[in-house]
Amino acid sequence: MRNNTPVILIFHTILIILVQLLVLNNILIFNKVHPYLYLLVILFLPVGLNKITILIIGFLTGLAIDIFSISYGIHTIASTLIAFLRPFILSGITDIDEESKNALPGIRFLGIQSYLTYLLIIIFIHHLTMYMLDAGGFRDFFYTIFKSFFSTFVSALVIIIYELALLFKQSEPR
Repeated sequence: MRNNTPVILIFHTILIILVQLLVLNNILIFNKVHPYLYLLVILFLPVGLNKITILIIGFLTGLAIDIFSISYGIHTIASTLIAFLRPFILSGITDIDEESKNALPGIRFLGIQSYLTYLLIIIFIHHLTMYMLDAGGFRDFFYTIFKSFFSTFVSALVIIIYELALLFKQSEPR
């Protein structure tokens, strides 16, 4: 997403949410996990975006998924939590200066190692929160941890494939 104007970001947000709702919510891997591409909406917001705006976007994204998935708020809570933690995690992984305020935290900006760290931490926190809420707390704790790890891997793989497809598309000669 080289061009991160608001119109492009809104278009990508709507497209990603539609793909999540119409395609990915119907895919169940090993009868256990769904891949969650919609986390891209929160993960790839510009680095210097206002924290309140990030929280609002996280809340609304989770709410949209909850409404159309009938999941009673677990996506809203998990998405709002990662939207809250995102600036802290990003600042712990990379230095953010004035020049990088409009950068999108992808492979190009963070580099592969920092990108994977960022991606895996955020996705794992999201999934652990969501599955703990779904389980009703610490009931089935080890199963929930296992499911969170496995789901993190699946979602990260889908997100990486999506971003690599965008990178290859952007590098094609016009």
